[in-house]
Amino acid sequence: MIQFLSALGNDALLKILQQSGDPMAIYTGEDLCLQFANNAMLKIWNKDESVFGKKLEVVFPGLKGNSILALLRESWHSGKEVVVCGVSSAPAVHGETTPLYDEYTYQPIVDKAGKVSCILQRVNKLNWRSHDAHSTAEKILLKDGESLHADAIKHLEQTIKANESLERNLRESERRLRSILETMAEGVGVTDAAGQMVYANPMAQRILGLKEKDIKKRTYDDPQWQNLRIDGTPLPSEEHPMSIMMQTQKPVTDHEIAVKPPDGDIIYLSINAAPMFDEKGVLTGGIGTFMDVTERRLVTQSKDDFISIASHELKTPVTALKGSLYMLQKKSMDLSEEIKVKLVDQSVQSLNRLTVLIDELLDTRRMEQGHVALDKKPFVLSELFEQCRANFNHQTAEQITFGGDLQEEVTADMQQIGQVIVNLINNAIKYAPKSNIAIKANKLDEKEMMISVQDDGPGIPEQKRTQLFERYYRTDYQGQKFSGLGLGLYICADIIKNHGGTIGVDSVVGQGATFWFTLPL
Repeated sequence: MIQFLSALGNDALLKILQQSGDPMAIYTGEDLCLQFANNAMLKIWNKDESVFGKKLEVVFPGLKGNSILALLRESWHSGKEVVVCGVSSAPAVHGETTPLYDEYTYQPIVDKAGKVSCILQRVNKLNWRSHDAHSTAEKILLKDGESLHADAIKHLEQTIKANESLERNLRESERRLRSILETMAEGVGVTDAAGQMVYANPMAQRILGLKEKDIKKRTYDDPQWQNLRIDGTPLPSEEHPMSIMMQTQKPVTDHEIAVKPPDGDIIYLSINAAPMFDEKGVLTGGIGTFMDVTERRLVTQSKDDFISIASHELKTPVTALKGSLYMLQKKSMDLSEEIKVKLVDQSVQSLNRLTVLIDELLDTRRMEQGHVALDKKPFVLSELFEQCRANFNHQTAEQITFGGDLQEEVTADMQQIGQVIVNLINNAIKYAPKSNIAIKANKLDEKEMMISVQDDGPGIPEQKRTQLFERYYRTDYQGQKFSGLGLGLYICADIIKNHGGTIGVDSVVGQGATFWFTLPL
């Protein structure tokens, strides 16, 4: 032993190690030959100096075949430190002892040439409890430095396996949760206690039109987003559903607000907010889920607008009709024949207008319920055009012409196709007054016919064309509002769709518009 320590080049090292209260031992070679152990270590092992010069597996036969030997041999070659956990016993409490765990460190000592000259073993008396003892996979149990403690090893192995299983389950749960969050139809945002956004799932990013890195730079009530009440007035920060949740520390459900992005249209969000607490019950933040309900809100607004428009549009001809009939009833004896004829004509016009409005409402209702039946029969287009011409012979001063492949035969519901053409002509008269209106039939090929209604009015701006065939949409020209329910083109589009055709509009502002539809031959 002394010769070995002297060979290390420091005779004083013997006294330092021997007098140290920290248990220490020194091993050399791949066989891990025990060269030295101080009194503190020998006391732990319950051994004496007779074990010096012997291999570790000879000193402790219980280690034979154990993985600690392989780890220490690997340490000898690699120069990497190995940490082992040893088992001792705590003082008895109520007559029972509890296994405690001490940390054994095996530290390779490297010489000037970079080679391992010996391995220094130290014992750190940490008295770790069993749930800490397996925190590192390299920790292996020894019983009093001599024999393996079967119960402790079994317990440790079971705990390690349970932890590995728990870790796998946590990773799998995290993967499933992330998958759920990434595929949710709702936006999900997480904020800290200060309201700072710390997470936003892909749907939240899509709804808000921002990347996650940009969202994380903001708070839920960031002024850049201009939060609004449903009526369009500014939304105070304290009225934001996340603020309400933070203040009350209670969930908030289905709270609807409007949001105006810096460079976008207003969107309507339905927000649910729930608080998050730590183990002490302190509020740490909140989770908000939200849906884009813009379409639902716009449909609701459209229906409200439609009811208002419909009531006004129906009231106008009814009021005119009542006035004309009142004059004829009460003052017929005092009226000239000319005035009587004029009042009758006004009554008929009001009644016709009322009939059109009621028909549009009924047609829309039947279409929504799928009750519109097609009565398809072959007919020549000239017959259809003559019927349409008859509708306008005495009703308008506009020049209306019919041309094209008039002798072509199509198979369709003649009444419904006539309704489409009449509606398009009426629109041309209404929105392009004093213009020439041309109705043309063009055979595109052996399978398809196109019919178009062209005017030379003011034209339609591009941004309005995509909405023309939507239900309840009412446009205006040059700031002028027109009467109607916004159902005419919607009904036309549905009729053509049911016939297997397409409908559209081409227009250049200032050069008129051409509404067209196709029919299969």
